[in-house]
Amino acid sequence: MSTARRSAREAIAAVARALAGETPSVVFVGGTVTALYPLEGGVEVRPTVDVDCVVDVATTAEYYAFVGRLRTRGFRECTDDNAPLCRLVLADVRVDVVATSDTGLGPTNRWYRDAVAEAASHSLADIEVRAITPVYFVATKLEAFRGRGGGDYQASHDLEDTLSVLAGLPLLREELHTSGSRVASAVRSELVGLRAVEAFIDAVPGHFEGDRAGQARADLVLEWLSSLRA
Repeated sequence: MSTARRSAREAIAAVARALAGETPSVVFVGGTVTALYPLEGGVEVRPTVDVDCVVDVATTAEYYAFVGRLRTRGFRECTDDNAPLCRLVLADVRVDVVATSDTGLGPTNRWYRDAVAEAASHSLADIEVRAITPVYFVATKLEAFRGRGGGDYQASHDLEDTLSVLAGLPLLREELHTSGSRVASAVRSELVGLRAVEAFIDAVPGHFEGDRAGQARADLVLEWLSSLRA
């Protein structure tokens, strides 16, 4: 297991232990959860130990109450410059706690509520965690790119994470080809739209390693994208 994958899994586990027994329980999202997926073909996770999690609350008051309880569990406010209001710190791990509903205190995503309902369990050492499934991961990442990407196809971590899981998860590629679910259909439509953007196609190789193996993975994704139908 690579250092990046191990570090991400350890960060998720640390947050999960601190949240054990909390109600409602959280679902992990964001770039670190790629360390929970069985990526194949030599695909590696992006180095990050910033943890994102979603809690299913409906109002700002419920969100404040939840975050208030986290302070009794060792979480503290993040004092980094320009840190979003939803960001906390546990030891040396930055943790963004966002809601399924728009509380105005941090970014939300139209897919979060369904992603929480469809979350999958993963075993990490001595604890079970719930995380977003790959198809919802891609859906949330593409939605996030639309909101904050600024059309920068080369530097976007959202696109980098999306391309990594597409390259490393054959079952996800198959699901996106064949599933008629609302989320799969939406992802297909987004990807077909991106495929028509020359700047996106030009940026794909740069999101993979520059060696022969990395560029082979880029070619695999581009070939798969060319076969996709909305």
